[in-house]
Parts: sequence; C-alpha cells; structure tokens
Amino acid sequence: MHSRKSVLFNNDSVWTKRNSEDMFDITMGSFDGAEICELVGSYILSHLSKKLGKENTGLYRDDGLAITSSKSARQCEKLKKELTSIFHAFDLRITIQANIKTTNFLDVTFNLENASYQPYSKPNNQLLYVDRRSNHPPTILEQIPTSVNSRISSISDCEATFKKAAPDFEKALKQNGHTYKMKFEPPSPNNENKRKRSRQIIWYNPPFNKAVKTNIGRTFLNLIKTHFLEGHRLHKLFNKNNVKEHAWIPISPDSDTTGVVTPIHFTSVMFMLPGRLLPRNDPEKIETPNFDVLISDGSFVPNGIVPTFITKTLPNHFTIATGLYEESHGIVANDMYDPVLNEKFHIGGEDSTSSKWWDVGAEPIWVTNQKHGGRTGVYYWPGSETEIMGTRPNRYKINSDTTPFETRIDDVIDWFTDEDPINLGLLYFNEPDHTGQTSGPESDEILDVIRMCDDTIGYLIQKLQEADLYEKINILITSDHGMTELSPDRLIQLDDYVNPDLYDLVDSSPVAAIYPFDDRNTMAIYNALLARHPNMTVYLKDSIPDHFHYKHNRRIMPIIAVADEGGVSLVIKPCG
Repeated sequence: MHSRKSVLFNNDSVWTKRNSEDMFDITMGSFDGAEICELVGSYILSHLSKKLGKENTGLYRDDGLAITSSKSARQCEKLKKELTSIFHAFDLRITIQANIKTTNFLDVTFNLENASYQPYSKPNNQLLYVDRRSNHPPTILEQIPTSVNSRISSISDCEATFKKAAPDFEKALKQNGHTYKMKFEPPSPNNENKRKRSRQIIWYNPPFNKAVKTNIGRTFLNLIKTHFLEGHRLHKLFNKNNVKEHAWIPISPDSDTTGVVTPIHFTSVMFMLPGRLLPRNDPEKIETPNFDVLISDGSFVPNGIVPTFITKTLPNHFTIATGLYEESHGIVANDMYDPVLNEKFHIGGEDSTSSKWWDVGAEPIWVTNQKHGGRTGVYYWPGSETEIMGTRPNRYKINSDTTPFETRIDDVIDWFTDEDPINLGLLYFNEPDHTGQTSGPESDEILDVIRMCDDTIGYLIQKLQEADLYEKINILITSDHGMTELSPDRLIQLDDYVNPDLYDLVDSSPVAAIYPFDDRNTMAIYNALLARHPNMTVYLKDSIPDHFHYKHNRRIMPIIAVADEGGVSLVIKPCG
C-alpha cells in the first residue's frame, strides 16, 4: 500500500508526519499528488466494489460514497464493519456513517428518500473566488461566473432548488468584482448516438502577467511552422492543427497585431449558402472559379452533405450549430407547436427569437466558444439573436435579407481584425435558397445566382488576403439542405383523405406535422392516411424510424406524413 513515502525532503531526510515515522501523506502540491491519490483510490475501490458493486460505490480523493438498498439496519452495521476491516488491512483509518437517508458529499447534499439533491457548503464556509481585478488572464476571469453557474445548475435537481442557492454565490461573485446574474441551466439532452472524436493536441501555455508585453506565443508557433515543414519526419506531431497556443500574454505594441489575444482553440469562419449550388441535370454547365480556388487550397465533399431529417432551414442550421439532432436540440421544424407552452412557432414570426423556443438545453457553438474564452461573431444565423444559456454572441446582427453580401463579408472581416477580435465567425447568405424556391433549382435564374455566389466567394478570398487572414483561419462553406423541382400537378391533398376539422397541420411539405384536436381521433386520422398514396409514408410518433432521430421531443407531432421524391415532385398540403 505504501506506493511511496513522499517526494519532499527536509535536511536531506524524507519528509514524514511529525512524531511519526510510519505515517505519511500524499502531500498537497506534490507534482504527482493527484495521480497517486487516484491510483491508491482505484486500488481500494476495487476491493470495496466486491462488497458493494461497482455501480454503487465511488471515491473522490479521500471522500467516498456508497449506496445500499434492501438492507436492514443490522445488515448495514455488519457491512460497515466489513468495509472498515478492508481499510484496516491497508493500515488506513476510516470513519463510516451507516443507515442514513441524507448525506453531504463534496458540494452536494443527496436525499435518498425523495431522490432530490442540492448544493452544499460546510457550516461557516466562506465562498471565495479569484478577484476580477487580479493579475490573471482576462479570459480565465470571464469564465469564473459561467463556471460557477454551470456547477450550481448541475447539482440542483430543479430550478427552484437552484434559485434558493444562487443568491449566496451571486453575492460572493459580486464581492470579488464579478457582476453576473445566475440563471438555471437545465441538463442537456442525452444523445447516445453522438459521435465522439478525440484529437491529440499539444498546448503551449506561456505564463501570464499584466506587466509583461511580448509576442512569444506567435513567435513560438512560427518556429513550429518554420522547422517542421511538410515532409519532416515529425511534421505529423508538430503542425498548426495539433499544436495550439493559449495566447494569454498581451502583445507588444511594436508587433504586427495590437490588443490582447484571447485563448484560441481554433480560428474559423463558417459560411452558409443554403440550397443546392450546382444544377443536378448538368453540373458542368456553369463555371465556379472561386469555389475551385478554395477546393484546390483545401478539401470538399464531392457528394454533398447529408442533412438531418427533416430537411428544413431552422432545424438543420441549429443541428450544424449544436451537433445535435432535432429531437435533442428542440428546433424540430420551421413551424412548430409546443404542447407545454401551448403556443405555436412560425419562422420569421414576432416570437421566433424568444429564448423559450431556443434555450431548451442544447448548446450552440458560439456559446461553447465563449465559455472557453473565445469570442464569436454571428451574422444572421438562426438562434444567434436569442439569449441561450445566459449568453449571446459577442457580435451579432438582426436578420435582414436586404443586406448586400459584400457588406456582410466586410463586417465579419472587421470583427476578426478590430481591437477585440473574434476567433469564430458564422455568416448566413440567403442565396441560392431564395431563388431556388421561387424559380426552381434547374431554372436559368438559378445559374445567374450561382455565378453571383461564386463572385461573393471571390470577394471573400480577396478581403481575407488583404487582411492577412487567408492562411491563418479555417474556412468552412456548407449548406443546410438541398432542393428538387416541384410539379404543380403532383400534389398530395391531405383533405382528400381526412376531415380537416379533426386536425391542425402544424408544418407541411415535405414532412407534414399533424396535430389531432382530440387524442381520441389520432388512430382514425392515422388509418385514414395510411397507404392512401404511393409516395406518402405515414408514421405515428412512436413508430418513426430510429435512424431519423426524430421521435423523442414534445414538439414532434403525434402523426407525421412524409412525401417521398420517388422520381416526381410532391408537396403535402391541405386543400385550399
């Protein structure tokens, strides 16, 4: 059990506890103290789990918690003695409380009788935080209030519990110079199918001091770029993609950039060009030289993106921003009904930017970026005008389809180069989507719009090069969905099959969201639509295929009807 005595020495002798040569601690501050505690704890835990089961036992440093069920008080006391003997076998002393329903563990109070939990502080414990005026990196100081808010939210079983605890933490933050209004953050929806990708990153962390002005961070990264060129045997380990800098040092005035660099994990700009850029029938009939430049300088997906189900504007924009399917992030359509709010949502409606629709647990990338010390500029991206998790983008614009594309690009370039620069930008263009919907994706008009989009990309490249950014940031151009030609003589009229007085068509083509006015009519409506049209598939909510990831959300209606393209163009809509 004695993995080692200590790494501290005094007068050439190993440090031990006063008046004892047999007892020792893993001293706080030793270089591997945490690792040793974890190692010893894991070993002890392996023995405890044999008695209690792995899922019912936990250790954190020198604090442990075990849950037992269906045991009498006498059995619990017997188990207590058995556990004590395990620790005694390792020459360790332990205090165990048994037969309790409520316990305090670290900073949480658990109540097993009603399955509740709430924040806990030791009696007379004074909450202290790093002062906002202290000599710490500004981005670290900015993260303190949001980190406190997230932690208190995570250990509160409901919003009422959070609100009861929050005032003490708000007061402590204010006393240390942090002005912050705490707001409950509900748990994020579980997404078991979310892909996890690990990436080996080497972080260079220069020390910070407000009195020091230097350009050491950029100098260091330039050394990497200079000495580990492509073809070097160590290039795969040391390159711009896996060596990152927490650039916390203020840059000197005589350097080529002014201001304070924020901690940057990535510097990227994403452009949204909704709709399909190339005609399906003859993709070679139009030249796109500026897109070709980006492709030659980077990479592209030859077969295009695969949008989520359903393939509509708002759901796919928020999927790209959050990495979640619609059933998880809550924006399930362009038009929705929320039975809990008992309200309807319409794209572009007066209430469409309210937090009650967007702030339901999913975290868009601009919130994540700012939580980790970055700064974000978002131009017309759905959801960006809304406060989510108590956060708005550092820079954002109120949506307007009339703003020239060049103006949008100029503004985003300014955001990247001003005194307080962003490190992540998102920009939305409403073409070729608008023209594709009004004139058709195979029309002559769409060809002119595609040329205009290519000219816009040329302007983007030019402005990035002028700002010395083209080689320094990641550029992503994507779309939210594709398009197909519509045929006015091939419509599916729902009212031909079911009485319109029985339901509300919340959202239509190509996926109809059907809300029965009376739950008792759900099966009647479903059966009336089932197998009535060869290119329409009807699902009850519970039977929607799992691979659609479009089932587990209250805003998904009890019945959906899906129009298959099937070689023709179909639209589902009510009569009239």
